[in-house]
Amino acid sequence: MPATTEELNAFQRIRSGHQYDASADQARRAVHFIFDAHALNGKISKPQIFQIVKDLGLQLSNPEVEVDAIFGFLDSDMDDMISISEFEEALEPTIAQYQEKGWTIDISDIMRDAFRSPIQDEKEELAAVDEAFLCAQSTMTNGIDISDIMRDAFRSPIQDEKEELAAVDEVSDPNPRFSDPNPSP
Repeated sequence: MPATTEELNAFQRIRSGHQYDASADQARRAVHFIFDAHALNGKISKPQIFQIVKDLGLQLSNPEVEVDAIFGFLDSDMDDMISISEFEEALEPTIAQYQEKGWTIDISDIMRDAFRSPIQDEKEELAAVDEAFLCAQSTMTNGIDISDIMRDAFRSPIQDEKEELAAVDEVSDPNPRFSDPNPSP
């Protein structure tokens, strides 16, 4: 359904940074409008997501990484394109939350909140990778070989398994294999 003049004006107010207290239905129509305004052949690709983020004035600290995270969040079928249904499904929980709590519904806020979780997840994942590299680098500069670390990491589970098997063998075997056939008196 094409956007009405009222929706176009509302979208312009949203884009210009003015607060706009919309109903949930108006927010859903704004989602459609935003999608339609950026879609090519009924789908949105990563460059269009970047443009949406830019148009809405969302501030990103690492745009390339954060747009990748947003795109991954939206692209639920992982076909490298976002359909209107994927776009709606991703934003609907946030619209419903705003409506339920009686908050002012502003499409920029809704998108920012919907996109916050995948961006945060991506940041945490990158921080964990950075920490692992720093730990490995520190370990290697202290003269410890990575092969020693790997061997030690796997030694304990292997040793535990050997001890468990030996204990089971002792309990279940009435004639232990390692007993002396000629015990001394």
